[in-house]
Amino acid sequence: MTAEPERELSGNRPFDPMAIIMVNRLIERSKARVVISSAWSPIGKDRLHGILKEKGLVFRFHEDWSSFNREGSRKETIERWLARHPEVKKYAIIDDNPIISSLKGAVLVDFEDGFLLRDYRHACDVLGVPDGFGIKPPPAPINRGDGSDYRNGGIAGNDFFAGLEKMMKDAGLGELKLNTDDDRILDNVRENIRRQHPQVRPHGLSNKETVIVGGGWSLDDTFDDLKKLVWKGANIVACNGAGNWLMERNIRPHAIAVLDARPSNVKFVEQDIPGCKYFLASQCDPSLFEACKDRDTYIWHCLSTNSEEERKILDEYYVGNWNAVPGTCCVGFRSVCLLRMLGFIYFHIFGVDSCYGKTGEHHAYAQPENDEEETIPIRVAGKDFVVSAWQYSHAIDFAVLTRCHGHQFFFGCPW
Repeated sequence: MTAEPERELSGNRPFDPMAIIMVNRLIERSKARVVISSAWSPIGKDRLHGILKEKGLVFRFHEDWSSFNREGSRKETIERWLARHPEVKKYAIIDDNPIISSLKGAVLVDFEDGFLLRDYRHACDVLGVPDGFGIKPPPAPINRGDGSDYRNGGIAGNDFFAGLEKMMKDAGLGELKLNTDDDRILDNVRENIRRQHPQVRPHGLSNKETVIVGGGWSLDDTFDDLKKLVWKGANIVACNGAGNWLMERNIRPHAIAVLDARPSNVKFVEQDIPGCKYFLASQCDPSLFEACKDRDTYIWHCLSTNSEEERKILDEYYVGNWNAVPGTCCVGFRSVCLLRMLGFIYFHIFGVDSCYGKTGEHHAYAQPENDEEETIPIRVAGKDFVVSAWQYSHAIDFAVLTRCHGHQFFFGCPW
């Protein structure tokens, strides 16, 4: 009975670093002592504490450190422990076993997802301590309108876009729509998947910091901060034309991500950057794949048409063996989910702007496609901005990204 839990705990499988950070923060803020209720207890107090410390957990056991007893259910043994300690008034019972759900202080964790941000906030509420974020817990995931969950892939749902379109119309920005029609996107997907590039696949978690660089005008203002992260050794991932902008400043990106389906975007990948990985969405124009045919190129799927036809195309070619990268229409924010799939969780974002610059710039480099676009003045939190439709949607995209996936990553240094 004792060998199996010890093998499970002390093996090479890492604990989720985000869960470790949140549990440590919960203990630090609440000054709580830990009691083990699971079958890990027979390992022994000192050995178990040593293993969990090696995994990154920082805590102290309660003197009566275990409620485990083979005589009785998990719920019953916890109730007996609480009866032995009437002095304990505040407690959180964190478990993935539904049997504890009726207990006071229960924080029921999903077996598949593990300890998420919502569980951390729930536990903080149970223990009566602030969660340290100063914001309300995220609401339920947005439904895509086809009966599936936004977290399962694809862009934000039809209901979200219907609401966003109304907001933009009310703001005077006209209709929100993709810059390439669905038929062209589907043709691109059919052609590109047959090039047999390796697909982006889920990877184990990494603690390495990753910098996502968009092409917004603010790059010039934040370049010194960006350089510090470069010299620190962070991964540098450029979106669209930001790769060329970085190379002009002697910064070689580790990867370039492109989402847009317009043929003109081939200019973003014309330069063959040594050691650079190219992450091209399957909806990209085939000319981009042709330009990158002899490079370290990976294909990923964003399902921007949100159609059964696109899923059918991918299912038939890959025999169902493919993963959608969830996210929004913005390549910068979609790249967060792309890189999260690759295991990265700590992000810094530069140049993903939601307004025009003070002197009328929309990008840090020339991009004529945006020179004649419609803009409007807008006032937010007492400040005046000039925005285009795509910039307006960036602000909404960020809210959607954090609302639906905020428990999966951190922006900037954790805590």
